[in-house]
Amino acid sequence: MKFLIKKICTLIMTLFLVSVAAFLAFQVIPGDVVRSILGTEATPEREAQLREELGLDKPPVERYISWADDVLHGDFGVSYRYSKNMNEMMPVKELIGDKLPVTLYLAVISFVMIVLVSIPLGVLWAKCGSRFLDAVFGVLTQVTMAVPSFFLGIFEQMLLLLMSYCNYGILCIG
Repeated sequence: MKFLIKKICTLIMTLFLVSVAAFLAFQVIPGDVVRSILGTEATPEREAQLREELGLDKPPVERYISWADDVLHGDFGVSYRYSKNMNEMMPVKELIGDKLPVTLYLAVISFVMIVLVSIPLGVLWAKCGSRFLDAVFGVLTQVTMAVPSFFLGIFEQMLLLLMSYCNYGILCIG
């Protein structure tokens, strides 16, 4: 029980520190949200009005507390980049909700691949007494961990393309 409490406290502290770091990062990056929303032709009065509407006229600590309270209550705010139409900004909750089914599908596919491929290979590697297979699996593991995943994806697609018979529609990429 003591271990579990310690892990939960560590989780809460980590989430807090990551949220503070993310909030501070957006405070120091160059650019102005108000100018990007309104454009360069906006009047100073309209800029001041929008800053007040968005809460950007408040001190950063007060904005962080307000933001954290909203997030804890399930309100992730609105996206300044995506909008339903020209006058209405899209809620972030809707953006996440739209992408969640695809993300969960990819996560399930990844999990199935881990169970069907990686675990049996790991068991085979552990049980195998061959130094040759041990060396091959060791090098393969290190190479796949060192190469960026986007490059591995491109390489795997090229490999599948070379191994397939595209004239017959088997495993065609794209």
